Amino acid sequence: MSKERNLGREWFELGLKNSNDPFVKFIMHWIAFNWLYDSHDDIREVDRIRSFCKHNISTLRKYDVYSTEEVKLFLEKPIMDGRTGLIKGPQRDRYNQIMNNKSVPYLIETLYQVRCNLFHGSKSTADKRDVDVVTASSVLLEGYLKVYFEEKHETPA
Repeated sequence: MSKERNLGREWFELGLKNSNDPFVKFIMHWIAFNWLYDSHDDIREVDRIRSFCKHNISTLRKYDVYSTEEVKLFLEKPIMDGRTGLIKGPQRDRYNQIMNNKSVPYLIETLYQVRCNLFHGSKSTADKRDVDVVTASSVLLEGYLKVYFEEKHETPA
């Protein structure tokens, strides 16, 4: 087992221990996911996420995300870019792929947009929609991480 996967699993388990706070859980689980997709290649983060999804698509699809209640939130409307407050081309494209093709990689990229919005200060614990988006994101990311760690025989004890 590689050092990265051990650290990813540690963060995953910490997220599970903090399930009562969706913001903390999502952050812990994003750190776990980051350990899985991160490489030291000089490419954009979103491209590293795409590469990870491409190489692990059969595993990720084992989580039937489109049968969950949480995914419905992402089918209602695109997640905006928190820096600009706009729904630009990338956000619209991801939304269309999620709606029309039930795309796992584009849904994970949407979770990345939620992460960016949260980390760069455009999500609030006082805004109901923000709380709902982060809560749904934490559940979906947990599902993807769980199938990944199960597939790699790295489930928590």
